[in-house]
Amino acid sequence: MRAYVTVFAAVLLSAAAQTEVEAQDRDYRIAYGDLTLATPSGAAEFDARVRREARTACHGRSPLQRQDCARRFRDIAMAELPAPARQAYAEARGERRLVMAQAADASGMV
Repeated sequence: MRAYVTVFAAVLLSAAAQTEVEAQDRDYRIAYGDLTLATPSGAAEFDARVRREARTACHGRSPLQRQDCARRFRDIAMAELPAPARQAYAEARGERRLVMAQAADASGMV
């Protein structure tokens, strides 16, 4: 079974020229099941896939809007990764402490 992260365009495109009805018709699926996110190469390939989809989703905007849209796209894609995959990705990217702090913060321990 192939694992995907789904990013809904309606969330991303709320400030875009498209109407919300148009935006709801499109979502972006980013495959990650074939990657080993715990390795730097796997994490880098996931980043590349997210960037490719973000370029498509954010096309047709001003440079500043594209940058903001791409940042939000990445944030949503990361949030949609299951916790174990997100943790493996963070460790491969050297972000372990940040992820652990966020997890502790969410549980109310910090």
